[in-house]
Amino acid sequence: LQINHIDGNKLNNHRDNLEMCTGDEHMHHAKVCGLMPSGERHGRAKLCLQDIHRIRYYLKTGNFNQMQLSRIYEVSQALISDIMYNKIWKLQENL
Repeated sequence: LQINHIDGNKLNNHRDNLEMCTGDEHMHHAKVCGLMPSGERHGRAKLCLQDIHRIRYYLKTGNFNQMQLSRIYEVSQALISDIMYNKIWKLQENL
């Protein structure tokens, strides 16, 4: 079990702000509350939202294949595949 800060503020250690939870619940809470950066806000992100839209457009129109796009954007072919099949950047609208 882990301790979760209900309001997301790690400095607020009042007992009414603390709850016990599992690791999965803790991660879910962080995602729902926006405490975990994702997408282009993530510190290790190589792509921005505009890149994602372009990649999906190029794949849909057949202008480029996955390997070509992986070279253009300097990412793995597996990442391009995950974008194509909505395994990542799921909340973004498909073109």
